[in-house]
Amino acid sequence: MSTLTTGAGRPVITAWSAVSSYGIGRAAFAEGLREQRRTVADLGPEHGETPDGTGCVVPGFDIREVLGKKGTRSMDRVTGLTVTAVGALLDDGDRNRAVGTGEGAAFALGTTTGSAQSMMDFTRDSLTGEQPFFVDPARFPNTVMNCAAGQSAIWYQLKGPNATIAGGRTAGLHALNYSRRLLGSGRARTVLCGAAEEFSQARAWLERRSGDEGDASPGAPLGEGCAMLLVEPHDPDDAAQPVLAELVAVELGVVLDKDTRPALVSCLRSALRRAGVEADEVVAVARSGAPGREGRGEADAVAEVFGEGGPRRPHTHRADRRHRRRRRGLPGRGPAVVRRRPARGRGRPDRRDHLRGPHRHRRLRPARPALRPLRRIRPRPTHQLMRGTPTVLDKEELRAVVAQVLDVDESEITDDARFVDDLEVDSLMALEIVVVLEKKYGIKLPESELKQIVTLQSAYDLLLGKLDAAQRAA
Repeated sequence: MSTLTTGAGRPVITAWSAVSSYGIGRAAFAEGLREQRRTVADLGPEHGETPDGTGCVVPGFDIREVLGKKGTRSMDRVTGLTVTAVGALLDDGDRNRAVGTGEGAAFALGTTTGSAQSMMDFTRDSLTGEQPFFVDPARFPNTVMNCAAGQSAIWYQLKGPNATIAGGRTAGLHALNYSRRLLGSGRARTVLCGAAEEFSQARAWLERRSGDEGDASPGAPLGEGCAMLLVEPHDPDDAAQPVLAELVAVELGVVLDKDTRPALVSCLRSALRRAGVEADEVVAVARSGAPGREGRGEADAVAEVFGEGGPRRPHTHRADRRHRRRRRGLPGRGPAVVRRRPARGRGRPDRRDHLRGPHRHRRLRPARPALRPLRRIRPRPTHQLMRGTPTVLDKEELRAVVAQVLDVDESEITDDARFVDDLEVDSLMALEIVVVLEKKYGIKLPESELKQIVTLQSAYDLLLGKLDAAQRAA
């Protein structure tokens, strides 16, 4: 367990936002929670075949419609959710962007693995393609766990420390605790702190297969979303600082056996002690909804610390309870105590105004593979790839191929438009163009020749020469 005490006082939360199954933004989340709106829905074909066919997904979320086309062609879903949530928080007031970006603005994101779907897809393509390296290079960054955090820093100019923390259901609390340490050590001026998970076919099957064998106790439905907090040191002299809550305790522990109850009880009591809060003063508890033995242990721990009546839980729609299966939803479950702050000039807060945040700790186990093993397809010999290659290269077809890779209109790909200067092609997109051309025309473009490809006309001339040489050699 860990704690941090600084002379600067406890960190405070000054802004927040969320992308959830209620919609985009904090207003949509607050309204949906207030109305106890049902969020479990039957999934469409775009989500693929899943164990249950239901889930809590962000309604109508299309990355390119929400964030625009530039820089989003290969963006995975968890990155899109994170970038959207960060943007919603920064756009919700001029002060948020002023203090939450630039030098000294840190970013801490909790997640489980990042995008499990991207990892599965990239591996599958490398095993089933004509060659192991015939994969879309633009999708490789999505296989790295810190892709969402890195993209958020690039999009919004976050120049402070940038960290991605994996911890399953406790990932959000790990990120919150790390944010507290950054502020306490003076390494950051402010921290955008949050957690994100995507709903995908791969994650749904991994979640199903990673449960306890023979234990069919349902958990909450599988979901997705991202929640972001703007955390900063409390400054009593700053009248413009809108303090929404005070972070008074975060406790993390380790489960050494299969029984989660003793560790959770210890964390809960330690968090209350450090916060100076009595159990009967807590008015709300957010549980993780874990399935099986872990969920039962969590419920028993809450009952032991707070009594059977206990504090209330955040609203859950009755219709959703019929659909409780396996879900991780927004990650980050563990003991935390947050104190609501009164509006300025309204006196001291009531001692009953303490909120128990999410609490949950789980022992991490390696997930078993959910997909069938894939057979490597034997690549065709090079001479078969060359055979039948036309000696006449269609420039309009080449223009269409390049336009599709860059995701722009063909009219923008003029013969003399420079890829870097005019079309803003970066090194990753250039590599993707090369891979697509090699695969489509059955040629090999050495690295020494890539510098010649600066416009469509230069690419056409180079390809035509390579194809003519290959035809003569055949």
